[in-house]
Amino acid sequence: MAIWEVGHIPRVKLTLRDRILNFLDQHPDVEYNAKTIARKLRANYSSVRKELRRMVDLNLIEESDKWGFYRSKNVIVSSKGVVYPTPQVHGIKLEYKGDCHIFKAESFLATMFARYTLRRHPKNHSIVINAYPYIEGEHRDVTITIHDNLLEIWVKTSDKPLTPNGLMELSAWLQGKFNLDSSQFKLTQVGLNYDFPGLKLDGVSDLTLKQFSNAIIRVYHHGEGVRYEIHKSDKRDEAINLEQAISILKHGIEGKRGNEKEYGDLRRMIEEVNRKIDLLRDGMVTLLKVEDH
Repeated sequence: MAIWEVGHIPRVKLTLRDRILNFLDQHPDVEYNAKTIARKLRANYSSVRKELRRMVDLNLIEESDKWGFYRSKNVIVSSKGVVYPTPQVHGIKLEYKGDCHIFKAESFLATMFARYTLRRHPKNHSIVINAYPYIEGEHRDVTITIHDNLLEIWVKTSDKPLTPNGLMELSAWLQGKFNLDSSQFKLTQVGLNYDFPGLKLDGVSDLTLKQFSNAIIRVYHHGEGVRYEIHKSDKRDEAINLEQAISILKHGIEGKRGNEKEYGDLRRMIEEVNRKIDLLRDGMVTLLKVEDH
């Protein structure tokens, strides 16, 4: 059976709360008042002000020491107490190892082909699905290859990376389609960008270092500051799972709060990564300087 069919993809409307969360998460080092947020989102001021109060009460965002100002909770703190901006996630590859015959069955594919493009690979008999889930306000290009004992998932993010919330939306979509929880998907490739405004490189345009196992760090000018870019790839048995990755990116090395024992190994790994990033920062002290404002 060869299928080449694309159907209508429904548009999902984001709630005001989702829009506020996305906006604050994209600017984690900045505090905004309700008036500014309403203007940026082109939303009703009164509705935004009321929703912000509800979000503070639900512990979704933080209220500043300055009355009436709000900020994202979506930050990562390194081992030296450095607050990292919200990472932009790109270069995503996920894998699931297991019996995949159910996903190659006619009954499963019948639920997919009406909305996505499917084709069979002529050589290895795998099935390739091109899907376009609606994540963070736009359709994302996701390629899923189904082998007999392996699912491979690539997410195109070159034009616009995902935030940690977007990775969570991707996880929910995958769980709904394949009935597999996020702990069963391994994150075998990922890239992370951290943007630091107000920093500049003196004398060089960029630096590239292989700082730790299976990872490369680049530091280069981007916009009005410096971008730290990390590319990491792992063998499937060494990779962390999608559930752990979301927990790290949303909450830092603390992982799932109240469940430290289960995430002990994960915490130690992230602490090691942060220490090596901090070593990079220390080694570059003569190259990086904060611009006067």
